[in-house]
Amino acid sequence: MSVRVADRRTVVLVGGGYALVGVGLALVGFAGADWARAQFLADAGGAVARFGPTYLALAAQATATAGLVALVALAPVVGTLAGTGYVDPARAAAVAGAVGLAGAFVAAAALLVGVAGGAGGAGAEQVFSLGQALVPAVVAAVAAAGVTAGSATLGAGAGE
Repeated sequence: MSVRVADRRTVVLVGGGYALVGVGLALVGFAGADWARAQFLADAGGAVARFGPTYLALAAQATATAGLVALVALAPVVGTLAGTGYVDPARAAAVAGAVGLAGAFVAAAALLVGVAGGAGGAGAEQVFSLGQALVPAVVAAVAAAGVTAGSATLGAGAGE
């Protein structure tokens, strides 16, 4: 497989993989946060109603964190698959890592928008803002890119 074909394949595989996972995480994040909102704010009574905003903020943060961890867990799969199209491990790492960084950041942003959207509204003032979640999103994207690049290197060795 030529380098250009391998590069295109990597962009589609890694970028598309993260994009699809990002959409899925956004939908599940929205649904989970909306469910938490219903449990802790809309239908709550007694002590739950009193502490509902705090519970909702914790549920939203935990959902977002779990999604960010999932992005890093996805990285070795897409990285290894992408790497098998290369003979040169360094090229595999460079292309897969760059696309992985962009793809993971877009997926992280989609997740955070989904969670914030599902949890947002009246009584949700304690839920994180997208600005507050920027640093964890960048850290997750960089970690995912590193794992994607390293796995692509391993995949290139396996593809020979």
